[in-house]
Amino acid sequence: GALFPAIKAMGEKHTDKIFYLTARNTAQSIAMQAYEMMSRAGLLIKTLQITAKEKVCLTPGSTCTPENCIYLSGYDEKAGKILSGLFKETDCFSREFIENAAREYNICPFELSLDLSLKADLIICDYNYAFDPRVYLKRFFQERTGEKICLLVDEAHNLPDRAREMYSAQIKRSQLRIMYRNIKIALPSVAKELKKLRTEFLKYIGQLPGLWDSSSLPWAWSVSEPPESIISPVEKFLYSAEKIFEDETPYPFKEELFSFFFDLAHFIKIYDLFAGNYTTFIYREKGDITLRLFCLDPAPMLKKRMDAAKSTILFSATLSPPAYFKEVLGCDENTGFLMLPSPFPRENLYLFIEDSISTRYRHREGTVSRLVKFIHDITSIKNGNYLVFFPSFSYMRNAVKEYQDMFPDDKLIVQEINMDENQRQAFLGNFSAYNESSLIAFAVMGGIFSEGIDLKGELLSGAIVVGVGLPQICPERDIIKEYYQVKTGRGFDFAYTYPGINKVQQAAGRVIRSEEDRGFVILIDDRFATPRYIKILPHEWFPLKTSREQINLPLDLQNFWDAGTS
Repeated sequence: GALFPAIKAMGEKHTDKIFYLTARNTAQSIAMQAYEMMSRAGLLIKTLQITAKEKVCLTPGSTCTPENCIYLSGYDEKAGKILSGLFKETDCFSREFIENAAREYNICPFELSLDLSLKADLIICDYNYAFDPRVYLKRFFQERTGEKICLLVDEAHNLPDRAREMYSAQIKRSQLRIMYRNIKIALPSVAKELKKLRTEFLKYIGQLPGLWDSSSLPWAWSVSEPPESIISPVEKFLYSAEKIFEDETPYPFKEELFSFFFDLAHFIKIYDLFAGNYTTFIYREKGDITLRLFCLDPAPMLKKRMDAAKSTILFSATLSPPAYFKEVLGCDENTGFLMLPSPFPRENLYLFIEDSISTRYRHREGTVSRLVKFIHDITSIKNGNYLVFFPSFSYMRNAVKEYQDMFPDDKLIVQEINMDENQRQAFLGNFSAYNESSLIAFAVMGGIFSEGIDLKGELLSGAIVVGVGLPQICPERDIIKEYYQVKTGRGFDFAYTYPGINKVQQAAGRVIRSEEDRGFVILIDDRFATPRYIKILPHEWFPLKTSREQINLPLDLQNFWDAGTS
């Protein structure tokens, strides 16, 4: 829906190059599928998929230099001989094609993808390559090339938090200590400058009240001014350390020093951006102290990057409420906004608010047994696959334990922290249209299974969303709340309510994925039925039912399932 009109505009000479920007690899796969569909219908454009360097590296663990990597050694000469041939070989430079070519010609796959980008018409890649000041493609977004670039930003609801991280930078006390210990003998002159930086760092944070009390609890402090006194020592260290890039001595700490160097270089770059949308945030946790240049509002930087493009289209199924997303994405009064109705029949979605169970933190222990029994009763009405989404891993684990104690014969699978690609595929592989008994999958809102996955037809019968998805209360979120309270008068909503309801919408969106799908979404929390939430729930969810209407939910849900088979 977004890609076709952009390609049509390219055919009419309105744009020269399209960047399709994604937050996750799964979205890249969907974009590639859309391209392939149009390619089979006769589309002829050069399409490139850029994958993160660490994911395509052919020598993982080695230092990324020509001296230490055979795929970088002589790269320019080898690439110069094959690039024109590769362009003639295919129109689609997928991750698989690039990796195979890199192995065949002994060249770096990531550098190859960057070279191919110069002549590609459609580039499918992560947000980073357009927005992150550390890795963005300067050839397209900094230099004045005269090219008319179109940015298609998929799942744009993810961009504000991602951008907040891109435009923040930090220094840890432990980093300074460890790096000084590593280099003080081998690189005394560089270590001398690092020692000065460490001294100034400790002097700066030592001025803050309460930081050095005897309590072991986390501590946080925020100031509106940047840490001026440590900037000069950082710059002097960077100047001193630059010579290491030309030093071929195989220092055991070289990779760590390079990483540390670029972290500090990023810190200086962010310092140059520091303005009223920033704060200096200092916090102590687990014996370490972090000084962070924290971007509260990335909208000005996003706007600058988008203004440099010919056009930018931000799209998602959950850009609601519109005023919030316009504000945090850097849009202005000239920005168009289009909200399309759902293409799926409303009668295929059964939506219910169970508002008699509170999921507030202080009530969770007392309501977990009722919650678990409710989940069991609802998923027992029809044999199928069900996803239950929780606001946190700890809450989910407590519910899982209670569920297994109460209903040991039910089939459960549970999302784990930091699952790799194989573990994710194994988790999703449990969803079958022909399960002999119901499958109940416990997952976390805002996680890897709450967006970007397609479980069509009988693969998913319903989703139960536990809680309103509020981000965990923490000093960073509270500072964001204070900032937007001054700017918009809606601080709590901007920091907590709107990001939370967005996660709820994403989780609920797993259920109806095609015109033929039928299923239910049940929202569990008394807050969903309050005016504050009713007015920000998606229009296509109405009319919806609540437990206050004295509905016999099992019977009503059974009637819904029966209607689908008649």
